[in-house]
Amino acid sequence: MRADGYAEFDNGATKASWVDSDAGTGQLKLTGKVNDIWTTSLSTSSSSDKLRSYDRALVTKVLTDSLYQTKQKEYKWSNEFKTPVGIAIAGVERLEQKVNSTTEYDKTKRTTDAVYAGLNGSYDRHSWQVNVRSDDNSQFGRFETWGIGYGFQLLPSLRAYASRGKSINAPTFNQLYWPADPMWLCGAVVATPICNRKRDGIRSWGCTGRWTAMPSSWRALTTR
Repeated sequence: MRADGYAEFDNGATKASWVDSDAGTGQLKLTGKVNDIWTTSLSTSSSSDKLRSYDRALVTKVLTDSLYQTKQKEYKWSNEFKTPVGIAIAGVERLEQKVNSTTEYDKTKRTTDAVYAGLNGSYDRHSWQVNVRSDDNSQFGRFETWGIGYGFQLLPSLRAYASRGKSINAPTFNQLYWPADPMWLCGAVVATPICNRKRDGIRSWGCTGRWTAMPSSWRALTTR
């Protein structure tokens, strides 16, 4: 899939400005059954986006431009196994990211290697879910995330669910690599809560109730 864009905008009385954008994605995936209980798949995907902005001075006709371009490649091997207690999943991933810009970034690429496993199952009025994941990122090191949940069907149309887990809020390319700039309070040197956080570990729990009786339904959710 590919998309191209063009836009002109007002940037003051002394210059004309416009941007050209180009974005594309692609994926290849192969899936097969090894045996009656094991299904495996291999996939690779890529995406890219390119944004070039232009400014032309109306008096001198001098043209300046800037470029921001990112590329990403992802490789996955995922597996599903039928077990007596549910569907078990396991896999590995690799993510490669690059940035190219007229701005001189402190770093222009990073990689993330990950392994994960999980289990989803149900029996009678009970349902459960467990998952764990380990990521090794070239910028902010190794970290682990996890989640666990349990659901119970109170009535044919009423279900309760509770969960607890830990997630990571990963910084963006700009938060990580943009050169130190006190004006924007961001960059590799400026000590701000947003830019210099290498990673945020978030522990959470939640409870959900869902009523599905016709002709209406409702859902209540609380998290922390």
